[in-house]
Amino acid sequence: MDYGPIRGTQFNIQKNNSMESTIPTFGVSFFVKSGREQQGKVPLYCRITVNAESSDFSLKRRVNTELWTETFDKRIKNPQVQSFQLYLDRVKSKILSYYDEMRLQNIPVSPEILKNKFLGIDHENNTICQLMTYHNKNSGLKKGTLKNYFTTETYVKNFLSFKKRKDMFLSELSYEFLLELKQFILSHPIDAKKPCNNNGVMKHMERLRKVGRLAVTMEWCKKNPFELFKLKFDKVERAFLSEEELLRIENAHFNNPSLQLARDLFVFSCYTGPHYGDAIKLKREEIVTGFDRELWLKTSREKNTNPVLVPLLPQALELVEKYKDNPQAIATGTLFPYISNKTINDKLKLIAEFCDIKIPLSFSIARHTFSTSITLANDVPIETLSKMLGHTKITTTQIYAKVLAKKVSRDMNKLKVVLAEKQRQKKEHSDFNY
Repeated sequence: MDYGPIRGTQFNIQKNNSMESTIPTFGVSFFVKSGREQQGKVPLYCRITVNAESSDFSLKRRVNTELWTETFDKRIKNPQVQSFQLYLDRVKSKILSYYDEMRLQNIPVSPEILKNKFLGIDHENNTICQLMTYHNKNSGLKKGTLKNYFTTETYVKNFLSFKKRKDMFLSELSYEFLLELKQFILSHPIDAKKPCNNNGVMKHMERLRKVGRLAVTMEWCKKNPFELFKLKFDKVERAFLSEEELLRIENAHFNNPSLQLARDLFVFSCYTGPHYGDAIKLKREEIVTGFDRELWLKTSREKNTNPVLVPLLPQALELVEKYKDNPQAIATGTLFPYISNKTINDKLKLIAEFCDIKIPLSFSIARHTFSTSITLANDVPIETLSKMLGHTKITTTQIYAKVLAKKVSRDMNKLKVVLAEKQRQKKEHSDFNY
């Protein structure tokens, strides 16, 4: 097909924050298909581009080939040309207003959505699979989080197949559908070795509620079909190591380099608190000298880019020093050489057996240990812990606030001293009055 020259404007929107700089591109341009000329006129098309992805559509209008050529020559003052220029500006402005509106509301933007908004296409026929696909393609979520949404999408598609359906309109979704989906996820696990428990199912339903809110915001449906479902999570006690158990792991000797690395990265996290995804990417330049002239870990969470500032305890500093000359760590500029999450968790199971640790040991236990045995049990305020963990809300940190029996005993002993002192003062006061 012979396309005429593409004329238009590309907009660059700069977004800056303390951690990263991204430059999303957005453009609106126009072109004609000269191969479809009829009686000296050619069909007019618009192209919307967002981050190198584009969508073309017809403006249902034909334009004189001579007029098209003259339209972008600013020297021409022909009233007909000026009228056509004004029409193109109105089209461009309308699309730009939709783009700005979606950006302000933090809605994922795609050329297809902008095209449908401009054309006024009715979304009553949108389906659950279309919604999931759109969300997962345009959400901008981190890879690890997005993986969970893909799993939820797979469960939805498997359930539809079980119901002998390829898809369902959003308008068809009901509370009954959600109850049946819940039971399906429980009884038809994707991995037979890892079936979902109640909390696993609730996480899938929670993701569907978030996706449903996106559909409402984009006017794909009038109300969130998943909002009726009430999430009911079972309370789970987060496992952590006692100081004695952690010391056994620290003092264990391993000849195998992989076991050593797995143990060392785990122990480092026990004294600093990062998740595996953050810990394995820590850079050497993220060890900085603080205002107190002590060494601090200054980084940000991969999950939400929240800043993280942690003064380094001697145990953590010792491990940083141990790997400062490691060739692989030097090559990548990281504190530790690379080891995969699966490998480290496999090695931790062996370490747990060797050190007689009874709880199922995984890397997430390190963050729980830092939060409980290392900090809260030693009277570090929960507000300070929340800051070091990079939490946005202190309510998130409160899930770690398990009161240890040892701390209860210590606090009660302090109280005994205080009460004894008060009793002594009362007795002295009583004797004096007598």
